[in-house]
Amino acid sequence: MVCGGPLPIQVQLTRWFDKSRGKAMGFAYLGIGFGGAAVPWISHALVQHFGWQAALRALGLLILVIALPAAFLAKEPPLRE
Repeated sequence: MVCGGPLPIQVQLTRWFDKSRGKAMGFAYLGIGFGGAAVPWISHALVQHFGWQAALRALGLLILVIALPAAFLAKEPPLRE
């Protein structure tokens, strides 16, 4: 949660946005909320079909597939004067 949760998102957004910072944070936290609501449904379906061990592996792989490329695509904020 610390490495990929609200704190790094807040730091990144405060570096990128000045005017619409609140709106950007709202959209970011909306995504966190939707993800938090979707994971129990996804994990339940995976456990029902494949068992809890395979479901845990699949969720870990899913995190790597999504988060690792996103970390490499993150750019430095533009320079401000």
